[in-house]
Amino acid sequence: MGNTLQKKWKLCLVVVFTVIMLISSLETIRVNATINDKDYVLPDFLIRLSEYISKGNATELERIQNQMITQEKIKQDRIESTNGAVLHSSASKNTLLDWPPVYSCLSTIEYTSPDTSYGYIEYEDEMIGSYDDSFAHLHTDDWNYHYDETAEGGEAFAGGYTYGGWASGDFYVQAKRGSHWQSGWQNYVILYTSDYIDTPFGSWNYIGYAQVTASSSTEYYVGTSYIQWNCLSVMCWTPPPYPNYYSPLIRNCVLVDSISAENIY
Repeated sequence: MGNTLQKKWKLCLVVVFTVIMLISSLETIRVNATINDKDYVLPDFLIRLSEYISKGNATELERIQNQMITQEKIKQDRIESTNGAVLHSSASKNTLLDWPPVYSCLSTIEYTSPDTSYGYIEYEDEMIGSYDDSFAHLHTDDWNYHYDETAEGGEAFAGGYTYGGWASGDFYVQAKRGSHWQSGWQNYVILYTSDYIDTPFGSWNYIGYAQVTASSSTEYYVGTSYIQWNCLSVMCWTPPPYPNYYSPLIRNCVLVDSISAENIY
């Protein structure tokens, strides 16, 4: 009888220890993403986004955060190496398909995120082609207005193909803030790339993000990729309130005219 109780007690200890190690592993990944490099600290909302996309898979969480950190390093290095010149595109927007290719942008919108009261996209086709002062509206609300335990992260997402089947180099968003900006609207726009339009969202490649602050149409440098991609997507995102309540709340109301990539030779 004593041996049986002892075995059961040891088994309970093993289970508890395993759970603690799993939780510690996830927390270690989160901490490492934050302190990986003092010059390239991930913003907290990107850490939350990586946790949301990985859906509790520690391996995926590490992969996604490493990709984000790598891209943020590339972005900072690109700004420094060009003395800030990369912050403004130098490519002519009048020609899309020069050879060799110089400039590309979205040629189609293949799908968008489902509209909800807390996350939606309007007039998404206005992002196709070069800038023309016509805008798509990407909007995600905070959870003060839509708060329940079943809520997911608010998304305004669109993906499509690029002109000529490629997007490479320095990526830009032509955008301005929307009508909801007066108090506490962060207006983060995030870009992703892929070679296949039906790639699951969690496997798209993170390029970077920009915070849209201007009231007039402005070009924002988002990030750089030295690989050519066939597909491009844009997203605004609000973290869900669970499992941990998010503060300060992330809210986005952005008008996007176009998304472009300027090749690097």
